[in-house]
Amino acid sequence: MIPSLLFTSWGKKGKIVAKPRRNLGKPGRVRRLVKMVLEGKLFVANRMTEMKEIHYSNPELRFSAELSEALILLCRELEIPVPMWMKKNTHEFAAFKQTIFFAEQYTEKVKFDRFQIRLLE
Repeated sequence: MIPSLLFTSWGKKGKIVAKPRRNLGKPGRVRRLVKMVLEGKLFVANRMTEMKEIHYSNPELRFSAELSEALILLCRELEIPVPMWMKKNTHEFAAFKQTIFFAEQYTEKVKFDRFQIRLLE
């Protein structure tokens, strides 16, 4: 049996299909209980120089806001400025659960060539 809090069933042409609820911004929404784990790596000349991992969870926020806060915390841990998130980063992250920020995406001068983030959970 599928818990009614997580799934809603729709009848369509005599078939019952279970789909996850998508009302995350409305009252009575389903809260995510999964902790976000974001891994960050700094590279200089194709060599990894530093790696950190952040565990973050805030069930009150949508995924994008939770990702933004986790990225800010990860940048604080690595003691680097927060990069500019561009459209290519959104496409890469949606497709592969990881993205790369290059030195040109920072408003300040940085001592690395690229910064890679990857969603582990």
